[in-house]
Order: sequence, then C-alpha cells, then structure tokens
Amino acid sequence: MTDLPEWIPQDHPSRDILSKLWGQRRGSIDFKLLDRCYYSKEVLEWESLLKTTLVGVGEVDHGHGEFYVASDGRCFGLSCVHDAFYYYGDSFEKYRLRALLGRRARPMLRPEQTSVTLYGIDYTKESPETYFPPQH
Repeated sequence: MTDLPEWIPQDHPSRDILSKLWGQRRGSIDFKLLDRCYYSKEVLEWESLLKTTLVGVGEVDHGHGEFYVASDGRCFGLSCVHDAFYYYGDSFEKYRLRALLGRRARPMLRPEQTSVTLYGIDYTKESPETYFPPQH
C-alpha cells in the first residue's frame, strides 16, 4: 500500500480498510484511495451535511460508483451515473454483511431534494428505505 496523504486523520477508519484491502477487488469494489482533488461537489456537500470527513476507498462496479468511509466508520456510496448518494451501514463490517446478504443500500436525500432514484426506484422522504442520518 502507498503511504496515505496527511489530510486523512490518523484515527480515520479508512486507514485500516486501505491497509488491508488496497489493490484488491472484493465483490463489486476495487479498493484504492480516491484522489480528493477529484471529489465531486456532491461528495463535498454530503461531507458538510454529515459533519464528517469522507474518504473515498474504492470504485464500485467498474467506475459506476464510489465507496466512502466517514470519520465515525459509517459507509456510503455515490453513483457516478446519476445524482444519488446512499448509506451502506454504520461500519465496514455492517457493509460487508449487507453485501453478503444481497441487501441494497439505503438512498439519502439532500435537504433540497424531494426524491432520488436508486436501483430504478424513486424514493422520497416518506419511503421507509430512505436513510436519514442522526443529527448531532
């Protein structure tokens, strides 16, 4: 594994994930550090909304999506095909269990969004599958 840049906090959970999985493909994820210079405005907006540091640790489905880990260990995904951000679980282990069981990620809505499409399904604030992060 390559040395990680200084902008990633020493206690960030992405460091452990990348130290173990860098360069490997597990399921649909190619594990590697995503260059922060190329983070989309959506990722930076979600980072602000979630009040965390998001670190991209892999490409999903051959570049159709990206996998992010938050400072508290929560795992998220970003579609590179359409405007969708989604929640995988409270930890990398919970993500792995979800993936193993074939469970879908939970869509998330930015404050100005009324709906988001994921898996070809339109989700709204009323959809039980929609994930709303706890407010701190």
